[in-house]
Amino acid sequence: MSLVRSNVARIGLVAALSLLASPLLVFFQYDFTVCTGITLDHPYTPRDTRQLRGDGRIRLVPLDAFPTSTLDALASYYKTTYGLDVELASPLTLPPDVHDPRRKQLVSNLVIKTLQMTHPQPPSERLIVIGLVETDMYIQGVAWRYALSYRDGDRYAVVSTARLDRGCLGIAAVSHERMTSRVRKMVTKNIGVLYFGLPLSDDPRSVLYGQIGGSQELDRMSEDF
Repeated sequence: MSLVRSNVARIGLVAALSLLASPLLVFFQYDFTVCTGITLDHPYTPRDTRQLRGDGRIRLVPLDAFPTSTLDALASYYKTTYGLDVELASPLTLPPDVHDPRRKQLVSNLVIKTLQMTHPQPPSERLIVIGLVETDMYIQGVAWRYALSYRDGDRYAVVSTARLDRGCLGIAAVSHERMTSRVRKMVTKNIGVLYFGLPLSDDPRSVLYGQIGGSQELDRMSEDF
């Protein structure tokens, strides 16, 4: 009987440790940096920006009530950092059919179709169109609860900032500076893929990191390719 009780105790201890380990693993994987401000990843060596060669023009489109001041700041950043003359489009009101009333989210696939219709490709060159919206969205046909960004082909993308304000453990919103940095990283990632033709990265420190599971992971990313 004592042996049975001993085995039961061991099983109970293992189960208890497993229950504790799971949230700790999630914390260190996702929330550690946003909660502490500390990044434990190895230093990241970025690409030499002088070797980057883009193709086409870049246009940022504010969707619905997205603040144009954010786009002004983005355009200034890309001019200073990469020497890019980014175009800023007039605000575009999304049609009702891109909204999913059941999920209370935008259908990102339909948002892209709207961008394709309102900002078609010119006959003589590539036009990279990136829409920005404050409303939450999801990707049709993909089993995700939401999407921070979605690309279709090699010329169109949309970024949603709805969940980019998630702070430590989701309890409080992040600072304006951190929010701004997250938005910029999402747009930079799309510019890297669509304009510069760069591949996604497996390195969580790269702005091209391809396995983002939530907004808090953006804090581990640098702003470099």
